[in-house]
Amino acid sequence: MKASVLCVYNEGSRPNTSYIGAKGFSVMVEVDGERTLFGTGLRGRYLVHNMEHLRLDADSISRVVISHGHADHARGISALLDIRKGPLPVYAPADAWGGRGMLSKDGMALTDKAAPKAERKDVTGWTQLSKHLFLTPPLEAGGVSETFLVLAGGSRPVLISGCCHCGIDAALGTVREKFGSYPRSLIGGLHLEKVPKEMSYAVAETLRNAECQDLNLNHCTGPKGALRLREKLSLEGVKEYNVGDILEYELGLM
Repeated sequence: MKASVLCVYNEGSRPNTSYIGAKGFSVMVEVDGERTLFGTGLRGRYLVHNMEHLRLDADSISRVVISHGHADHARGISALLDIRKGPLPVYAPADAWGGRGMLSKDGMALTDKAAPKAERKDVTGWTQLSKHLFLTPPLEAGGVSETFLVLAGGSRPVLISGCCHCGIDAALGTVREKFGSYPRSLIGGLHLEKVPKEMSYAVAETLRNAECQDLNLNHCTGPKGALRLREKLSLEGVKEYNVGDILEYELGLM
């Protein structure tokens, strides 16, 4: 069984393409014959633009997962639902939703057109989305509850992170508790751009100890955070992951 993870929205995009790089995060995970959009970015029009140029049909998406309620991960959802014909399951921690169908404290209200299409699915514990794709329970830190995607099967899982507000120790430990091993690979954001260098070095040490050194990082990891991880790990192990980049994984039997 193969799985692919395509970067749809990020601050950086592949050079010499029509993709837009802008603040936010979104990846498309394709596995088990289904498509899961993880995050929707900050600007809906940029999300739709990139999807069009990546030839991603909104109606081909099986579900959307919002890792947490911050605007750069969730605000693009209305534009996605606006161009979709039918309803769409939307998975998110309960506190990512505000009153009247809004997503979180950032005031990301669904448009009148979009709201009826959103099928709310609160994430409260481990959630199996398909045979090889799972959501972690919401992990809390600093008033933010965040869920992570996990591709499981074969030797060791693959962890996909929106921001990792809870810290890398909590995220890695949660995966190990469920699947019996730390992730072999990590994709996404690690919230390191604006932290002291010692904190980035500590994250690198944690990843090394967990033997998770295949890192495809973007969004809130930031260039500075990625550079510091490379100082402690390797140039080959810490890679940029921008709009248009696709990663493929071979998954064994569950």
